[in-house]
Amino acid sequence: MVQYRAAHFDIAFGALSDATRRGVLEQLGRADASITALAEMFRMTLTGMKKHIGILEQAGLVRTEKVGRVRTCKLGLRGLEEEAAWIEHHRQLWAERFVELGNVVEELRRKEKAKAGDSPSSEIEGYEQLICAFTGGILRRAREIPAEKWNWSFSERTPTAREICEHAWMWLRSDRQEMTVLDPARQVAVPDLPQDRVNMLDLLETEKEAWRELLQSIEPPMMDELRSSPDGHRRSVRDYLFHMAQHIVSKSGQMTMLHFELGLDGDGPYDAPHPNRLYGFGSPAWPAPRN
Repeated sequence: MVQYRAAHFDIAFGALSDATRRGVLEQLGRADASITALAEMFRMTLTGMKKHIGILEQAGLVRTEKVGRVRTCKLGLRGLEEEAAWIEHHRQLWAERFVELGNVVEELRRKEKAKAGDSPSSEIEGYEQLICAFTGGILRRAREIPAEKWNWSFSERTPTAREICEHAWMWLRSDRQEMTVLDPARQVAVPDLPQDRVNMLDLLETEKEAWRELLQSIEPPMMDELRSSPDGHRRSVRDYLFHMAQHIVSKSGQMTMLHFELGLDGDGPYDAPHPNRLYGFGSPAWPAPRN
């Protein structure tokens, strides 16, 4: 975890905690100004404004220069990069906690339905669980991939975490459009994704929820309705759902393998449970890998 200088931060955040001082920084961002002019702008005494300027100077956010009898204020040479990095670090921590909380809530909801004998009661609910839950799994594992491994894979023939998320998002977006925009002439190309990981994953999360909303709007009679793609191919709503479930489960498997390869599911060698061992029929080994 990044270590920050506590005293340094106390001074900076203390300086920014006052609305008047924040207003002074915004004003100086537009133009330099004298202390007298600032006092008039903010309708306060000259002594009061000098105190505010002194605090901002101590934090390195403002510098003053006296020419003749006039003391002019300018923005300081020190930016807020460290403070911004601290805020972003903790924003990501909170975002991860909220994602975990959402996963817990979703798991509790599934358990409640199972207790009531209500595990998928329909074909459509089954597709919702496959598409949305497995997309959620892709997102959870993607957020655990270290930043320096975002564009890494263990072989040239296997996708990176970034490519897995891109591919999942592109087909989710494309198929959802073909299911909802009934006139193929009005369908548009899938836009490019941002390369920034946080923004990319936010879009995938949004697309997952758009699919959940779409699936919850489908009635059983609609499953056999035909939809058209821009190339003239026609398939039923059921075929689209099957294609997307198959695609997302495949992407989830790829992300899981990457996750294992990076040691994010434990640091020991891979050891899948053997059914004979599980049920007490001995402890056979899995067949040795073939070259």
